[in-house]
Formats: sequence, structure tokens, C-alpha cells
Amino acid sequence: MKMILNILLIAGMMASCKPSDPPKPIEPSIAESEIVWKLAADSNGLKFDGGHPLIYNNHLIVGIEKSGGFMIRSYDLETNEIIWENNNMPSSNFRPKGADEIHVSNNILALSSGLRILVVDLNSGKELWRAELENGRYRSTLIDNWLYKADYSKQLETLYRYDLMTGSREKVLELGLVDGYSPGIMMPIKWIHPSGDEMLILKNRTFNWAGVGQQEPADASRMDILGYNLTADTVLWYRKGIAKISSVATPVISGDKVYFYGGSKVHCIDPATGEDIWEFQVGGSNALEFASSNILLHNDMLIAKPDSRAMYALDKETGQQIWYNPATMSSPSAMTIESDTVYFTGYYLNGVDVNTGELVVQYESPESRSFFNGVGINPDNGYVYASDGKYLYCLDPKKMK
Repeated sequence: MKMILNILLIAGMMASCKPSDPPKPIEPSIAESEIVWKLAADSNGLKFDGGHPLIYNNHLIVGIEKSGGFMIRSYDLETNEIIWENNNMPSSNFRPKGADEIHVSNNILALSSGLRILVVDLNSGKELWRAELENGRYRSTLIDNWLYKADYSKQLETLYRYDLMTGSREKVLELGLVDGYSPGIMMPIKWIHPSGDEMLILKNRTFNWAGVGQQEPADASRMDILGYNLTADTVLWYRKGIAKISSVATPVISGDKVYFYGGSKVHCIDPATGEDIWEFQVGGSNALEFASSNILLHNDMLIAKPDSRAMYALDKETGQQIWYNPATMSSPSAMTIESDTVYFTGYYLNGVDVNTGELVVQYESPESRSFFNGVGINPDNGYVYASDGKYLYCLDPKKMK
């Protein structure tokens, strides 16, 4: 009996010494990953490549491409749960994707694309009003509680503004041919004249159609700029031919200085007269580098980012260069700044230290896909929201490489 017990004991010991099954791989915890969360847009052909993410209060607003159209969805910033979605777009080709097509104020979300406008309640997603122009440009801007948008033709272009609450429309300004150049109203910024009058400063992106279809003339396009007195309903000043090519980006303003791209230069002008204060050559001679770039103001700096890899910081008072990085990344997206980092997207999600110009973030999608249309940033914790088309990501910038 003792022998049997010993045999059983030995057998048990031998069994306990057998190699165990290989351990299962340990998934990285959320604390170790830069991905706070990621979401798929669901099935049925939905894709997160619908535009610049917008953050307001506790809402993360994103556009979503779907089969045959587009939709808008609001997520809770903290829980990533869907708050609402709106599928009732004005048309199948209504796709507001740029930062200058998506606006929010007083819990009202205004979307514009082509000739159409859709305005919804931010808390519920319910439509408040919609409008349609005859030949609307795709860009718009929000000034106070007015949404500005232009209706264009080769002979006459009209700038309108819509009351954000009611949708009622006012005609602001008409521009016709100037020296044979057709008008092209770009979006304005507001400045208060010393008299107390409200001024709009805007670019006229003109084109000379003579010879088009045969041989395009060397002076086919031209950028003019003007100061329009909104209070007195009159053009206070008009400057012709500042550059041959005009950026579509809206100017920015600081005090009594207005900044904008023209050709391959950054211009700083006096909004009272339109006269130059300074200008700075940015990038090479290819003015198309600046066709869609935006300008950022940060403290005493102006950040200029061409569509190319280059990036500049200038003293906003003097135009003197503070730093220059020739090799960040190419990007057609709008820049966004948070905690001294300027973010923009292209193939990578990029972050540049605003004080040094150093590229500190170059994050590649885990799906090896291009990031789209810029980023949204949570002002409370600095989390960055971006999409690679397949997923919508919430990212911790402290853990991004």
C-alpha cells in the first residue's frame, strides 16, 4: 500500500513539473497606450473621413461619409457615446469638411458646403434652418452671430450674412469686374475703426478670363484686398494687385494689424488704410504652396505653414523671423494649437513646438492610413481627436511619438 502511495506521489510530482501552456500575450493597458479610445464608424460603408473634428462644451462633432451621402454625429467627449446624429443633409453632395465650413456659437452648429447651409441645435442635432444660394462658394465664416457666405458669378459676386438664430439674410457687399478681372470674394474678418464703425477686411481673389481656352495669360489671376465699412455701407479703401495668386485662407487680426497670405508672402497691413506695415517672403516662388494654408497667432508670434513641409514663426509686430523649420511635414489641413504645440495632419498627425519649431510629434495611424482634415483638442485635458478614415481616435499627446 505504501509503495502504491509513493508511486502516485511521484507521478503527481512529475505531472506538476510538465511545461505549462505558453502564457497568453498581455495586451497593453490603456495606461501604456497613446490611444485613449478609438471608434469605428459602424458598418454599412460609414467612414470617418468627414471633416475637421469640432469640440464645443462636451460635444465632439464629426462628419461621416456614408453610401450616397453624408451625416453629422455628436459624441460625448468623455464616454465616446453617441449623443445624436443627423442624416438629413440638404443634398447628397453636401460635405462640410474644412475648418472654414464648420462653425459653432451659443450651442448652435452651422455647416456650409457649396451653395448650401444647414444650421442645427448642438444639444439635440435638430435642424433650426437651412438656406441655399444660387452659386455659393464652399467657404464661410462666423462673425459675432452672423454667418457670412458669398454667391459668385464671373460678372458679379455678392457677400451675404445670415442671422445664426433665425436664418434671415442680409446683403452685405457686391463686387463686379475690376479692370476686367472677375470678382472672387474671400471670407472677411472684423475690425473696429477708431470712429466706432465696424469694418470688414477681405481679399478679392480675381481672375482675368481673357484668353482662357486658348493660352492663359501671364496675369490670369490677381489678389486685391479691401476695407469695407459695414456701418456706413461703403468701401473705405481698395488695393489692387498685391499678389498674382491669393490664398483662400481667411485673414487673422491682432489689435490694429491684419495678417494674410498673398502669393508666397505673409502680409501685415494697417486695416484703416490697407497700407503695408511689413511683408515676409515665405517658402519658395511657388505661390500655390499657400493656396489653402492658414495662419495662427500665438502670444507675440505669427505661425505660417505653407502646404509644403516648411514652417515659420515670425514676430507679429515686426515680421522678423523667430524660427524656421524646413522639414516638418506637408499638410493641407488647418493648424490648431494647444499647450505650446501646433498640430496639423497630412499622412501623419504632426505636432510642432511653437517656441522652437522642433517637430515633437509625428504619429502614424496604427492602420497605416492618412489622417484627415486636422484635429480637435479637448481644452480640459489636452487629448487630441483625429481620424484616419477607418477609426476616430482619442489620443494622449504625452504618449504619442
